[in-house]
Amino acid sequence: MATYFLTSIPPKLSRVNKSGLDIGESYQTFCIQSWSEVADFLISFNSENEFFNLNFESNLHVKRTSKDAKILVGRPLVFLSDFIDFIKTLDDDDLVILGNADVFFLNKEKIFELIKVIENNEVCAFRRLNLEKLDSVGGESYAVGLDVFLSKAKNFKLIDPSGFVFGEPWWDHFIAVFFLKININLMIYEENAVGHLIHPEKWNRENWTKFGEKYLYKISISSISKFAECSIFLVYLNKAVAFLKSLCRFRMMGISRDSCFKFYYLNYISSLNVRIMNKCLTHLN
Repeated sequence: MATYFLTSIPPKLSRVNKSGLDIGESYQTFCIQSWSEVADFLISFNSENEFFNLNFESNLHVKRTSKDAKILVGRPLVFLSDFIDFIKTLDDDDLVILGNADVFFLNKEKIFELIKVIENNEVCAFRRLNLEKLDSVGGESYAVGLDVFLSKAKNFKLIDPSGFVFGEPWWDHFIAVFFLKININLMIYEENAVGHLIHPEKWNRENWTKFGEKYLYKISISSISKFAECSIFLVYLNKAVAFLKSLCRFRMMGISRDSCFKFYYLNYISSLNVRIMNKCLTHLN
């Protein structure tokens, strides 16, 4: 049984410290080093049309993909399906850590512990802790997304990822809800296991809406009848679905992206916090 860390490293990662110095390359090296202390194999998926020199001294391997999402999003990002296709070549019991390229493991002991005890029907998801600098004491948990997933390869092989782009919005929410739909136990950790050097967010509103609509279609409420008795989950998810259906109207009204985020996450993300999900799983058992 081997452990794989899968990601997509950008050609250039930029992080500017308070002195105005761009420490992106050294920060990326720091992240890669943290992954290598946990996983046996590190693989970055990158388009054949994305050129960069890989100067990192590590066991990181770059896997080139023949297709990318440049027509969709304006950048040659890779599709979530590229990851899943690769995972399908692994043994079922291999462990897969799927994570964003700009996070690092703050608590490696916690990751090692989970690797040892994770069950066949479990997936661990991690919220990142936003830090102003690497030696910061404390930070703010990023409540509006999930940056890292850990599970057996056999579970990732079940995902139908068609259309989602790694590095664009919604792929993480899709994975979380997909696992819930197929009765895989989703455990969300907010115990500062994953760190992230904070930076200004640059979400593209059009892409956020486009993939939000795709997400809505993929997790259509009619397909999750298994949650029929889980009223707490349904209350939040129904509010989120109603919001997503109004995206076009919101855009025409000129409502800001930040306001959209706040409304949506107050409803949907709240349904995925540990306390509420534990109640949901109790109802389902």
